[in-house]
Amino acid sequence: MDTAVAVSALRRRGEQYFHEEDWERALAHYAELVRLAPGDHQGRFRAARCLLRLGEVERAITAYHAAAEGLLKKSYLLSAIAACKEAMRINPSEQRILDTLGRIHAKAVAEVGRFSVPPPLPPDALGEDGELWDALTGLDGEELVDKAMEVLARPEDHKEDPSGRGRPPLPLFAELDRQAFIDLVGRIKLENVGSGEILIEQGKPGDSVIVICAGGARVERFDEESGKTIHLADLPGGTLVGEMALLTDAPRTASVVSDRPSEIFVLSKQDLEEVARKHPGVPAQLVGFCRRRLLSNLLNTSPIFAPFDKAAKEDLLRRFQSRVYERGQPLIHEGQETEGLFVILTGEVQVTKKDAAGGPPVTLANLREGEVLGEIGLIRDVPATATVTALRKCAVVMLPGDDFAELISDHADVRTYLQSLSADRVDRTSAAMSAEAEELGEDDLIVL
Repeated sequence: MDTAVAVSALRRRGEQYFHEEDWERALAHYAELVRLAPGDHQGRFRAARCLLRLGEVERAITAYHAAAEGLLKKSYLLSAIAACKEAMRINPSEQRILDTLGRIHAKAVAEVGRFSVPPPLPPDALGEDGELWDALTGLDGEELVDKAMEVLARPEDHKEDPSGRGRPPLPLFAELDRQAFIDLVGRIKLENVGSGEILIEQGKPGDSVIVICAGGARVERFDEESGKTIHLADLPGGTLVGEMALLTDAPRTASVVSDRPSEIFVLSKQDLEEVARKHPGVPAQLVGFCRRRLLSNLLNTSPIFAPFDKAAKEDLLRRFQSRVYERGQPLIHEGQETEGLFVILTGEVQVTKKDAAGGPPVTLANLREGEVLGEIGLIRDVPATATVTALRKCAVVMLPGDDFAELISDHADVRTYLQSLSADRVDRTSAAMSAEAEELGEDDLIVL
């Protein structure tokens, strides 16, 4: 029988026995699968689960450890963490696993910054077809377990790939020091989800970050005006989503739904707070990572930064200062000098202007992610024309005034864009403040 056909048949029968909770038959088929396809790490994971169900605790840990070591050699760091996490469910203090996690972290730190997302599980790799002993599917009892362990305890025979070429490392985890990383892995949850399950729900509070270890998902947003659900993006295995939850308490702006059976890591705020008690620097490190990621996305999508090449965008990234404002805290004060160009990463702000007649301040706009603030005062060299206050916790970045001046002096097209935006906002502010003006819709109240 062709090896690929045999592997496919073994996987189908293994799944059947696994769901029937016939752990011996499932183990036999998964171990035979791994014998023929040493790179099939999902098969290794399943076999280890079968060993655990059969009461072979130490052997299950050994199987997971071998899988983790094989994945580490090939620089599939996220998948290696998944194997370690499964073993830690059995024994959180297993030294072999902790040592492997330390090596995963060292490799992630060495490669951080070269790629943007963690990697998914690798595709199946077929080994040599050969009869090393009688087929495992014909064995049972202790003989089966012994022969299965001869396969599962041996990591995939693969030359180590020190470059990790094409396999992104783990920037979120690599932000931490070694012990904090190990403690965090001990707390994150590894979950199996079916197709069509909601991983992140639009409008719900953001209380966790998700990494898709294997599988995939889609991003969609319900548009209240049209009553339709809009498909925004497809997320492959290895994608990190929901990191805004580490910055603000803002509700989710879209939903993420699994589009196939998937494995995911879930990191909750509560998990993060527990680790932070032992490692006080953890929140700042992770928040710093999230801010850089959000800002990088902004630089790649905002029309303000469209004229810049990659090197220039990276230079701008270093010049921006990250800040967090609590609800009710002002970013900009009307009548005072504008500190710099503000860009909202997450959250929402309200723009108000004093009423010349002495009445309460007039609300001009509520602005959200991606909006630019403060350009009027900077371009026209005048005090701020309105006050901007955080409606809820906000993460923003600010480009100081001197850097802003250099930005627009070197790039005429950016200056033209901001001047046009400034003029339009001044006109809209005038209309909003006019005694004869009618109440305008939110889209008409974009000012400052």
